[in-house]
Amino acid sequence: MPLISTRLTIGRRIWRPIFFEGQPERLVIGRYCAVAHGVRFITASANHAKDGLATYPFPIFDPKTIAGDHPDRHATVIGHDVWFGYGAMVMPGARIEHGAIIGAGAVVRGHVL
Repeated sequence: MPLISTRLTIGRRIWRPIFFEGQPERLVIGRYCAVAHGVRFITASANHAKDGLATYPFPIFDPKTIAGDHPDRHATVIGHDVWFGYGAMVMPGARIEHGAIIGAGAVVRGHVL
């Protein structure tokens, strides 16, 4: 699999891969996947702390304190030959097995066989 960065691995023949650098989590996408328009891969960096004075991510200004803000830092792993319908959203830490079909507008969390 081609290694795009230390946190993003994308297999061959992927249609429309999208990834935003800056997150510490890993996103692994297998080979021959089809990703329709509007599909989003959300990582734990999108979570906000709920135990402070505000939900604004103030710790981003200090790399030493940012680690405590993201409760789920598991890698998001997509198997080979997975099809994602229009507007699907994959939440942090999801694991999607080979050959799965994710319907349009679906929200995926956890393990999909």
